[in-house]
Amino acid sequence: MRQGYPTYKRCRTNSRQKGAALAISLIFLVIITILSVSAMRTTNLDTKITVNHQFKELSFQAAESALAMVTTPDPPTVLIPDSVPDTMALNPGYFSSAATADQPGLSADLTMTYLYGLTKDQPATADTPGINVSGYPLGNAFNTYLATAQGFVAQSGTQTTNRMQVVLISQ
Repeated sequence: MRQGYPTYKRCRTNSRQKGAALAISLIFLVIITILSVSAMRTTNLDTKITVNHQFKELSFQAAESALAMVTTPDPPTVLIPDSVPDTMALNPGYFSSAATADQPGLSADLTMTYLYGLTKDQPATADTPGINVSGYPLGNAFNTYLATAQGFVAQSGTQTTNRMQVVLISQ
């Protein structure tokens, strides 16, 4: 007959553990929680970066649209400054696009700054270079402007400024 050997061994093993497995499990749980919170914060930051990039692209496209409207064969009415160097004409709201369900509203202001011009058959100088088409002087009267378009995205505070030199040729 056995006298309590299995019971004695079982009791002795249980009394030696003293919660070591519980402590290790809690440490792993804390580590996994920290990693999860870090991953969530990274995802939130990536989302903010993506939205900001999208707004910046939209404001860039609004400014580009205003510049494209100026250079079309039949542009909408644009205020052009007098033929005095560095005079400006502001065209607020030159381009606008209403908000949709997927995109905020866009707008762009256009500023035309007079740079220089030549009358018909006037010789070119270093300050007022002429226009050559395929290597030959044009000979027509023209005025050169610096077109500055500022694109805006509604309710975001995002804006982009694009500049382009525009030459208006007259007959």
